[in-house]
Amino acid sequence: MQADVLKQAVVKRIIHVFAQGVCCQTGMLDWQIALFDKVSEELSVQMLQIEMSNEAKPTIQYVVDRPADKWSHSFRSLYENLQDKQNPDYFIPSTPIFAKVSRAEEDGTNRGYNPFHVSVYTVELEHGNHYWTVHRRFRDFFSLHNHILLYKAKRNLIPRRKATTVGESENKLVWTSGINQTDQPAQVNVLCSRETIQDPGLPQWIGKRCSTLTHGTLEKLRPESQSSDGFGSVGHSIDSAGSISHRSSNSSSNDYDGDLPPFPVWPNIFHDRSDQRTEKLNRYLNAVLQNVEYRNLKETREFIEVSRFSFVSGLGLKRKEGMLKKRPGGRQAYGGVVRCCTEMFASWRYRWFLLKDTYLAYADPERGDVRAVMLFDPGFHVKLEERKRPRLTVENLSRTLVIKCKTKEDAVAWERAISATVKYPGSEFLQSNAHGSTFPIRINTYGMWFVDGKDFMENVANMIELAEEEIFITDWWLSPEIYLKRPAIEGRRWRLDELLKRKAEQGVHIYVLLYKEVQIALGIKSLYSKRRLKELHPNIHVLRHPDHLPGSGVFLWAHHEKIVVIDQNIAFVGGIDLCYGRWDDSEHRLTDFGSVTFAAKKTTTIIETDDKSILSAFRSVSRMLPVVSMRGASEEVNNIGELDNVEVAQTSSVMRDVDPTQAQPGVTTSETVIRLRFKRPSIFSSSRFHFQNISDLMAKYKKRAESKSESESDRKPDSTNAPAPKRSVFMKMHPWQKLRRALKEGSLKPEEFDEAAKYYEERLATLQQEDDLDSGLLGGGKYWIGKDYVNFIFKDFTAIDLPYNDFIDRRETPRMPWHDIASVFFSTVARDVGRHFIERWNACKTEKNKYDKKLPYLIPKTYERTRVPQMFRNISHKCHVQVLRSACPWSVGNNMMEASIHRAYVGLIENAKHYIYIENQFFVTMLNRTDVQNSIAKALYDRIVQAHKKNEAFRVYVLLPLLPGFEGQVGTTGGSALQAVLYWTYQSLSKGPHSLLGNLSRDIEDPSQYIVFCSLRTHDVLMGKMVTELIYIHSKLMIVDDRWTIIGSANINDRSMLGKRDSEVAVLVEDAEYERSVMNGEDYFAGKFARSLRQRLFFEHLGLYKQNAPIIDISDPSSERFFSLWKGIARKNTDIYEKVFCCIPTDEAQTFEQMKQYKGRLRLCDYDEASAKALLDDLTGNLVLFPLRFLYHSDLSPSHMTKEGLAPTSLFT
Repeated sequence: MQADVLKQAVVKRIIHVFAQGVCCQTGMLDWQIALFDKVSEELSVQMLQIEMSNEAKPTIQYVVDRPADKWSHSFRSLYENLQDKQNPDYFIPSTPIFAKVSRAEEDGTNRGYNPFHVSVYTVELEHGNHYWTVHRRFRDFFSLHNHILLYKAKRNLIPRRKATTVGESENKLVWTSGINQTDQPAQVNVLCSRETIQDPGLPQWIGKRCSTLTHGTLEKLRPESQSSDGFGSVGHSIDSAGSISHRSSNSSSNDYDGDLPPFPVWPNIFHDRSDQRTEKLNRYLNAVLQNVEYRNLKETREFIEVSRFSFVSGLGLKRKEGMLKKRPGGRQAYGGVVRCCTEMFASWRYRWFLLKDTYLAYADPERGDVRAVMLFDPGFHVKLEERKRPRLTVENLSRTLVIKCKTKEDAVAWERAISATVKYPGSEFLQSNAHGSTFPIRINTYGMWFVDGKDFMENVANMIELAEEEIFITDWWLSPEIYLKRPAIEGRRWRLDELLKRKAEQGVHIYVLLYKEVQIALGIKSLYSKRRLKELHPNIHVLRHPDHLPGSGVFLWAHHEKIVVIDQNIAFVGGIDLCYGRWDDSEHRLTDFGSVTFAAKKTTTIIETDDKSILSAFRSVSRMLPVVSMRGASEEVNNIGELDNVEVAQTSSVMRDVDPTQAQPGVTTSETVIRLRFKRPSIFSSSRFHFQNISDLMAKYKKRAESKSESESDRKPDSTNAPAPKRSVFMKMHPWQKLRRALKEGSLKPEEFDEAAKYYEERLATLQQEDDLDSGLLGGGKYWIGKDYVNFIFKDFTAIDLPYNDFIDRRETPRMPWHDIASVFFSTVARDVGRHFIERWNACKTEKNKYDKKLPYLIPKTYERTRVPQMFRNISHKCHVQVLRSACPWSVGNNMMEASIHRAYVGLIENAKHYIYIENQFFVTMLNRTDVQNSIAKALYDRIVQAHKKNEAFRVYVLLPLLPGFEGQVGTTGGSALQAVLYWTYQSLSKGPHSLLGNLSRDIEDPSQYIVFCSLRTHDVLMGKMVTELIYIHSKLMIVDDRWTIIGSANINDRSMLGKRDSEVAVLVEDAEYERSVMNGEDYFAGKFARSLRQRLFFEHLGLYKQNAPIIDISDPSSERFFSLWKGIARKNTDIYEKVFCCIPTDEAQTFEQMKQYKGRLRLCDYDEASAKALLDDLTGNLVLFPLRFLYHSDLSPSHMTKEGLAPTSLFT
């Protein structure tokens, strides 16, 4: 650092000496001499970088950052601090800019006669694919011209010097001591030879790097004004046409700055000369814009309204920009006297305003960082105020902003630009959207669902690995040390904190919003998560919200969204937090001790090939084709079966069989020997699962079960030693496998896509190859490490800051399995989800960290020309999607309450034709009760009664957890929270005059013909002892008629549905692609997204993926046959579990006394294991009935002596 400062001082001194010589020899003006000292302070001497080549040829050059994108700057350039860049170039590299000055109009705002400012000119500009128009008066042109003259004067104070050797054959040295601001690096090549002499004319710090010069006599350094291409003294003359021309003592055609056309200075008092002056201004401006120095001047950029935001990839086409004054304040966070004082006494400040397709923002003109973003919303409007200094008032639901313009024309231009943008394309955020949502329905987009945490987290990890610019994460709870891919055979590579740190080191900015809990009520320790993430890298930014201040009214409510957004192009939405206890798969294991064992001994094919990996072949193909399109590739296998080991060989390959114990696990791609073996894909190895041949599949399983000779690989492994489930991206046939098949079949088609799409495809294929390399090991360690092994009812979390320490004895207590649903969407839907995050982040920053420069304001990407890469189309479903929210002033910072999730639930229920399938963590909804206000129960009641009156085949499936996920036992003081939730659940379901079933029973003799409430339970063997545990249903899902789906974070209660309590996000999906199906025995076209998700869930809950599974047709959920079968399986499974384990809850315990007696029974599994095992073998899946009569005759309301009894009822409803 000291050396750099010394170098800068030496260069400054050299420039000073040269300038003094020039001043004496060229006869500089006195004002130029006086200005020199000031100029030398203003000029930032760029540090020179000397790069030595192998031939000892040092090159002194300027360090110039050049974006790779041909049409715009990288979005990551917005994160750069302008104060760290000495000569930022905001224009598109290697792209000319053209201007057309036209339409001189009379300026009607001048009072009195002013011959110099009577015309307003329209300047039309073109740069790449950007087109925009600015309006300028003649005085604006004249001001620009003066600034250019001043800049030239400053620059000419520092002359260039040139030293060359005598003779053309001699090596030469060219040393420039001026300031080069062109787009080409300034270079000096010093050629060194064996016979050298010392050059006394070089600066000392250059001499140290290359202290010798080629033998020969050097010309003495002389002032640049005496050289053939230098600058002389500048003079001016006015020609007869009233234009300024420039002359120098030694002008030439290749001057350093280039010649500018004459500038007209005479006033336009004669109308017949207006066209002539317009043409001169046109030539002059184009000449300025073609000169890289001049167009990068601050004054030039302001003249044509160009900033760092103008040509940035992802921000869309350039729109109106400019320097305006704004009045502080006006935000909703301000109020009363504080707001009044702020608006009355705060000083007006200059800010650079920019208008984009869906928002208005402004930035600090010096630092270049965004200071505020006003999103278009239903309350957005602009108003022009006629005053001495015209003003604009811009208002949305979050802020009222007052802007002061220089002239009336400026104010009118801004008002028209904003109004035009609001009409299109911003109108979709001002109009009334379906269900009262902030966001419109996105037509023909693409998305995919995930069942359970395994598939979700693995895909989150892969997509985070794809991130190039920014990552948004918001969770109710986030645990930095969780593993996203399990078992952790690759060390900590896929641990969340390590993954985020790796991306931050690559330049990706990561923004995390965490719910700030009330510590006495919750033990999730968000402060620990915040500190742990922030210490990883400066590019990781974390905010917690809300602050629990007196009078804030948010002690009871939480931020409950679960969102991950990648580059505002990929968005995950659902009910799964990235925290402990959420990772699970369809097996729903109760035990986890971990093991590493080799597979059964069999021949493993080793392929020796010249290529280092399949990836190298992929990259070769990607270099030949613009983008790999999968349209011609074969679709995924429809029939679920086994893929035998495939032996792959090439002509030059040598194949040999080796013993698997000699094959080293985890062979890397850097080795020349690669093992390629296709694992049998599990039917649940991916989320995308097709059920076209259910009958064939069931027949196959039945035949396998009846076979007397089963292979070892077909037998169900012990759950404690079960192999790691196969990882996948979305579907059974992974994208890179499809790519390989397409390569083999020659069906690849080139397709024009942007660089981001090409990057996604190649990187995703790489990740999939890494995931699918078979290590040859079974087991591989624990799935749930440390705090991840949880049982919420047995014990709540403790010591979260010790992530690897078990807090539950896994030898005595089974874990509680976790069932959940999530989804991923692309393109415009991802933009909408990102927009919600941005609105929350900016509001939180304004409230808590407004002046923290390290925490930036975020800006949305454009909706213009967004598209889904072909890779994602191939692995997802086409659908129409709308983002829904529960939001209000405390949660998102605007002055509107949104309950679009609630409206969508009610609307879908009311319009359901055949069936409704619901999975939810809670069910607190009643009829005609004031303290529970959501109307979901009322909608269900009305629809079922309507179906009964019309004798329609209509079914409602509801799945709930058997018990709430709170620590403690029912009937004990430690279980008061659990009991309080049970109270409101049973009040909603079956107890009291406001319950759903209570009201249905008054109108329908047997409501169970239309609606059924179920749960999930499983069993295992723990340390030789039979154990059972409920599967905790955490889903927030509703499927209607195999065509509509809601997936999100909202529970069925007032907290999530009303909008003014917890903040939530969900997606409403309407299928756009259909397939033949059946509904109530008749032909029916079902949506691919909804139908595949429902069948995937039915497959898991009914255990149809297991050995000896029965043949069940799950295609028609509304038929009487299947509905009765569903209820029958649930009843049979419930009876078996109660006989074997005497498990709680149960309908046999309708009072606390009966429950005590029931729990005291001798369990079958304790005295007759053979009979118990025989009964358990007869189970069909995990489906059980929800016990509607459990403790029916006991009061479950919390005691007033407990904290739950003292808390307001809204905490539980």
